[in-house]
Amino acid sequence: MTTFADIQIQQATPTHKFLEEMNQTLPWQLFETILKTHIHHKPNGRPPYKRLLLLKMNLLKIWFNLSYEQTEFQCHDRLSFRKFLGFSLESPIPEATTLENFQHELQNTPAQEALFLALDTFFQENNLILKEGNLVDATFIKANSKQRKKPEDQSDPDATYGYKGFGYSATVNVDANTNSKLE
Repeated sequence: MTTFADIQIQQATPTHKFLEEMNQTLPWQLFETILKTHIHHKPNGRPPYKRLLLLKMNLLKIWFNLSYEQTEFQCHDRLSFRKFLGFSLESPIPEATTLENFQHELQNTPAQEALFLALDTFFQENNLILKEGNLVDATFIKANSKQRKKPEDQSDPDATYGYKGFGYSATVNVDANTNSKLE
């Protein structure tokens, strides 16, 4: 149920471009089908959270490099996370232990393999690449000459005045997995 407060906050909240793109582009129906097919909840106890919701929370945990506790806290705190998960302000948020139990339940099951295969296939079909582990090194190289007031008096026209003085800024971006230089 959407309340007036939810509508007001939704209009006032800035958008999180990455989360909105993921919400629109990923095949959530396919993931839900895989989860329903391979993971069954126990009939006793309170009703479980939707498996797709727990999968989305796990994706937030991975994308933003969060612990289980931080994922729970950020889902309480960040409106962009609530919007991604489809929560209103009053919606109960799964606890960190629930999220951890779901991840353990998912490990080494056909559902995990099917989800990874579906994600890989989707990313390949849509030419999306997950990059992680870039090493970036930035250094400042001082020029042999000093900066002159008039540009035509410069002995080194390519040098600029930077934070550490007059010289050049050099950066290198390397993929940590392949050790290849990135453009």
